[in-house]
Amino acid sequence: MKQGSLFFALCLLTFPLWAAAPATGYFNQGMDLYKAGRKSDAIDAFEQAIKHKEHTQEAQDYVDRIRKETVE
Repeated sequence: MKQGSLFFALCLLTFPLWAAAPATGYFNQGMDLYKAGRKSDAIDAFEQAIKHKEHTQEAQDYVDRIRKETVE
C-alpha cells in the first residue's frame, strides 16, 4: 500500500511540470491548428510559443502570415 501512496504523491508533486505545456509544444500545436484552418486558435498557440521561446522566429512568421491571409 505504501508504494501506491508514494506513486500518487509523486504524481501530485510533478503535475505542474508536465501539465504546463502541451505534449507536442505550442509551436507544433499552432502548426496543427493552422493546417486545420483554425487560424485564430493557431495565432494563440504561436503566441504562446513565442512567449515560451519555442521556435520564436518561425512562430512569429506564422503569426504574420495568418494576419496577412485574414486581411486579404
